[in-house]
Amino acid sequence: MNFLARNYSRLLSGIFLVALLAGCQTAPLLLGSRWSLSTDVPGEQSYRYDIVFHPGGRLENHHPNDKTPDNDTWEQRGSTVVLKFNDNYITYTGQFENLRTLKGEALNIRGLRFPWTAVRLD
Repeated sequence: MNFLARNYSRLLSGIFLVALLAGCQTAPLLLGSRWSLSTDVPGEQSYRYDIVFHPGGRLENHHPNDKTPDNDTWEQRGSTVVLKFNDNYITYTGQFENLRTLKGEALNIRGLRFPWTAVRLD
């Protein structure tokens, strides 16, 4: 494994820190990162599972009940992150709370809303 591959996460964190110090309003890049996502759905079981942000908006999802893992997507617009699961059955919209934490609200097609949090693992 080469130097760049071994230090990718540190490099991105350093770039973000330099941008913050320079007064830029930016958010960390998600591409290639792994996060632990947790949900608290009213009246249902809470879940915690990993997600990985791949090129082209492909989201790798390790939810224990996901039967269609190849149709999950992500996009980032500044500090806003949008995750879509199961052919847009549910959309998670969130903001960076800090360099390592995303928080937001999920909304499914039936109108159920619930909070979610993701913490960066790498």
